[in-house]
Amino acid sequence: MDRFQFHYEINLISDTDGEIIDLQYCCFIRAPLYHTCSYCIAKCFIPQLLLRKYTELISLNQFPKLKLKIYFLDESSQMSERKINIIYNQTVQCISIHPEKAARYTENDIHVKMVLVNPMLHYMGTTNTYNTLLENVTGYDALENFEEWIQENYGNIFDFQHYGVSENLNEYTYEHILVKTSNDLNVPNYLIDTYKINNSPTIYFFDNFNIDERTKNDIACLYLNLSKLESQFGENTSKFPDMEMLTKVIKKIPIKDAFKKYDKSGQVFNFRSKNIKYNHKKVTESNIPNKKSEINEINLDSERKINVSNDGPISNQQIQQSSYFSSVYVPDDFKNAELRFNETKDQFVNRLNSIVYIEVTSSVPDYPNFGKKYDIEKSGGFNFTPLSICNIFVRKNDKEPYMTLINKAIMVQFRQEEEN
Repeated sequence: MDRFQFHYEINLISDTDGEIIDLQYCCFIRAPLYHTCSYCIAKCFIPQLLLRKYTELISLNQFPKLKLKIYFLDESSQMSERKINIIYNQTVQCISIHPEKAARYTENDIHVKMVLVNPMLHYMGTTNTYNTLLENVTGYDALENFEEWIQENYGNIFDFQHYGVSENLNEYTYEHILVKTSNDLNVPNYLIDTYKINNSPTIYFFDNFNIDERTKNDIACLYLNLSKLESQFGENTSKFPDMEMLTKVIKKIPIKDAFKKYDKSGQVFNFRSKNIKYNHKKVTESNIPNKKSEINEINLDSERKINVSNDGPISNQQIQQSSYFSSVYVPDDFKNAELRFNETKDQFVNRLNSIVYIEVTSSVPDYPNFGKKYDIEKSGGFNFTPLSICNIFVRKNDKEPYMTLINKAIMVQFRQEEEN
């Protein structure tokens, strides 16, 4: 692909109310660390009567359904058949609509903001249908059981993509796993948090805007192990012009354990198990800082004096007890608990480098994407992977309906030696 400008056209169509033509803004928010699934925010001009209708329907929990279509345009063609590819075609429902300004009834149209969600994900997020008791299974077995269940009950609309499952997989077998959550969308993260599928940081996310060559269905169910990037697909950003020339690094924030939550030496562990059992790891000695200083008296004038500390050197002093304490809940066994703590500590101290904010202008929807690693700094290693992505379609200008795509992402940068 040798072009630098990519154009799109978005149609928002209601079976009963026709097409909403004047779409100004359409943003897909995909933030696994904040939400369990993706959703869309659209801004457009609609008739005021339609605003009243949708407001009334939503107040009655009768959420209007709309067909959302996104076309990839051939910018070189001026003919009517310029819509060369449709890259998104799904039914969404409006769960919220608000005017952007006060209504003026002398005007026909009003600018509104709508929140659009996938109807199946919305239903899963409001009901708890999956209530079950599993016996003699691992945490990953329970996750696979849930995925089979939603495939059978909600339909063949899911594409399960697991990355890094084998890395630090917890093979502990639970005698019983009782799954009862507030809604079905919370089940995977409940299993991750409660039954520790992997002994390393992992996230689960339902994404209905995961557009790339790997996704084969409406909703991508992403299981991401953030321990390492070995299982993710490496993509060279110099291969395509939009990746190489249009990617801007906006900000970098170093990752550090400033308050010593994990990077502790001379600490004692208190492991608390589900059976109200405790296991203590005793540390007989540790080092604490020791400082010496002197106070100097300074005369400000004949009647005023102050004391000023003369800064002295800091040395280490050894004491016969621990200086840090960590209380850790254990759902499985003490060995796995200590392994998880050490893995997290190693992640902060040795593997992670920075949180990086990037922006890609005039882009395509498949960059950046979850489950991929990138060589954004052209350092020869694929050590960047996204944590959250916003795909923002905005109007190029007021005179034409074409839209351009701006992709914003928060990525985590691994140290170079850990990108494999």
